[in-house]
Amino acid sequence: MSVVTAGPAAAATIGSPAGIVVHSALKRVFIGDDATDSIIAADYNGNRVDSVRGIDGVFDLALSDDGATLYAAARGSHEIVALDAATLDVKARYPVAASIGPLYLEFTGQKVWFTYEDPSDGYSNLGSIDPAATPTDGSETVALRQLPHASPAINGGARIDSDPSAPGLLALGATDFDDTAKDMMAVVDVSGATPQLTAWHDGGYTLNYVNDIDLVPGAAEVLVDGTERHTYADGKFTAAGSYDPAGQRADIAPNGLVAQVNGTEVAVYRPGAKTPVRTYAADTDALAWAPDSSRLFALVSSSGGYVLKTFTDPAKSVPTLTINAPATATRAKKLTVTGKVSATLPLPVGTELTVTRTDMENPGGKALPAAAVKPDGTYAFTDTPPAGDTDHASAAATDQVTVSRAATSLTLNKHGNRYNYGTDVSFTAHLGTTYKNRTVEIWANPPTSSSRARRPTPAATSPQPST
Repeated sequence: MSVVTAGPAAAATIGSPAGIVVHSALKRVFIGDDATDSIIAADYNGNRVDSVRGIDGVFDLALSDDGATLYAAARGSHEIVALDAATLDVKARYPVAASIGPLYLEFTGQKVWFTYEDPSDGYSNLGSIDPAATPTDGSETVALRQLPHASPAINGGARIDSDPSAPGLLALGATDFDDTAKDMMAVVDVSGATPQLTAWHDGGYTLNYVNDIDLVPGAAEVLVDGTERHTYADGKFTAAGSYDPAGQRADIAPNGLVAQVNGTEVAVYRPGAKTPVRTYAADTDALAWAPDSSRLFALVSSSGGYVLKTFTDPAKSVPTLTINAPATATRAKKLTVTGKVSATLPLPVGTELTVTRTDMENPGGKALPAAAVKPDGTYAFTDTPPAGDTDHASAAATDQVTVSRAATSLTLNKHGNRYNYGTDVSFTAHLGTTYKNRTVEIWANPPTSSSRARRPTPAATSPQPST
């Protein structure tokens, strides 16, 4: 029996991740938690907003093309559970007659596709669920033994992937660690009545294990373990290069951005690029892109489990900006400030930096002429208004200069003279070179004391004459 719970917004924490999918219309991230037999629904900020329990041995998740139904593989109860994506209410349960599974899920070609293990089916195999089928008309709702290739048999559940740019196409990959690390990789067309083999790895070259596989949008290519690229044509695969450094797994956005898990980092690559455009420090178990490619969601290791993190602007390079100014400078004398800006993506020609000076007179900052970035990354001040671009995030750097504050002179005529009390006397004070906004005050002390002029002090009043 499923139980739906809801409460105040809190970070979505997962004990044992078991699938992650993103719903664009609902702005929800669904995460399976094998530790609690539950599915967590979080918002785009990573806050838990809903959950459902009772998914025995939850292993993976998939969304229908219309977003109405969330499917969960429950390997403990050997079934696939269909839930309303908006409410997490259980809509249907589909029993799967497999000794191990169902395991990994994908939705494409109007069907739910899943992998499972069973000795009678050559161990790892492919199954499907047709949600539109009705037993009353004789159609089969759950179908097993759908993999259109009998050899080699893989003693391990195959990973599976689909992509919206190629509806009806599945990529499968697995490694049999019980048989000298034998590998399997295939692309299968499931758009018709019977799955057809598009490509099969025939062992003509060695694979370095297949623990993760992704279809590459817009290309006849797969990415294995977030590292190795393989093209396919005429029923075969061909090695097509790899990322360096190597990763462990990846997820590919609809626009082709590749998010690679590499140790305790997540690196984001643009399509066809060899250098990441951006990296995040995160010990990550699983990744999922927002369908519009604007955000990347990651299950990051934390105390007691995993927490959902949202990475924004993943396609923007983050520049490194340096600035060097002299430690001291003389007042009213020019000083030279140097610096350099660099980024994983070349900066556009004509890029300018905003420059602000903060001092005693301008505690809120004063805009200076923009700094134009030269081809080598150095910059100089100009009078051209600043401009930005859409490929780089903002960067800032500051430096501090101590400017000398020279003492000024002050003179007072008739200094030292004596006058009778009550006598009118005119004095003249003269203030030497100094900064603006200074006031001279002349005070008269009690009888028998000398008159004196005070040294200038900063004044909140308007500028006064120095005489």
